[in-house]
Amino acid sequence: MTLSIMIVDDDVVSRSMLHDIIESCGIGELAGMAEGGIEGARMIMDLRPDAVLIDLLMPDQDGIEIVAKLKRRPTRTALNSSFINRLIGWKWSMCSTK
Repeated sequence: MTLSIMIVDDDVVSRSMLHDIIESCGIGELAGMAEGGIEGARMIMDLRPDAVLIDLLMPDQDGIEIVAKLKRRPTRTALNSSFINRLIGWKWSMCSTK
């Protein structure tokens, strides 16, 4: 089963870097990208990805608020950022040693 991942970040460089890591290391499949928190929250509920990489500080709505709201709703999306950070770190280290 392929992991579907969504990126929510207002910084274009961060979005691009995360997208490159996901694709080049075969971490999963990109479900979508959002440039801000409001758009991201809507897309998360519509697309229902397995995991979300979310910026915690964004101008329109921060990631902390989005995660708190989504945790009150039934969803199968992984909202544990420490798990996601370990997953990305592990895959990145494996990918960079090739």
